[in-house]
Amino acid sequence: MVKALLLRGLGCCSGLVRGTILLLFMQEGMAALPAATLIDLSGSATVTGVISSRLATPLSIGDTLSVGSCIQVSAASEAALMLSDRSQIRLDQNARFWLNIRGSAPEERSFQQGENSLTSGRLWLRNKRQGSKPAIKTVNAIIGIRGTEMNILVDPVNSTTEVTALEGGIEASNRLGDAVRIGRGEQLSILAQEKPVV
Repeated sequence: MVKALLLRGLGCCSGLVRGTILLLFMQEGMAALPAATLIDLSGSATVTGVISSRLATPLSIGDTLSVGSCIQVSAASEAALMLSDRSQIRLDQNARFWLNIRGSAPEERSFQQGENSLTSGRLWLRNKRQGSKPAIKTVNAIIGIRGTEMNILVDPVNSTTEVTALEGGIEASNRLGDAVRIGRGEQLSILAQEKPVV
């Protein structure tokens, strides 16, 4: 209602005011774009989020997920997501995955690197796109995909992260050390309170 009234009244505004109001509407629309879509589900998974509610809501194939969503995969289950930047993610049983920052879609003119968190469990990620590739935060590292495919396993009890480069390269860092790069077939272990090591 308010948008409709404002848009109707734009005819009497100066060009600068009209441009500012339209820019604000465009930014609001961008924030509402989904960060991911659930494309496959075997078993069950739920979502919670700071925007919707704190209650876990069951997921179904085709559901769109916004920034702030936390996906929890149940035991003996798997879930697959397509992120907005066209990265494919497969989450194994008992994985907990957060959508923190929405990455730019290929058709968007702006560039925004996505950022997500894996706080427990295992994920597989593939991104064959040139350009925007998401970063994944874990309990003790930030992992960037420099190639196309990787596995990440997070054990929150022992605060450990294992990363395997399946194709291309991976870069991992934490507050204790410089970034470490690995290539295809290599594995990186990041232990609690230690620098990443190959």
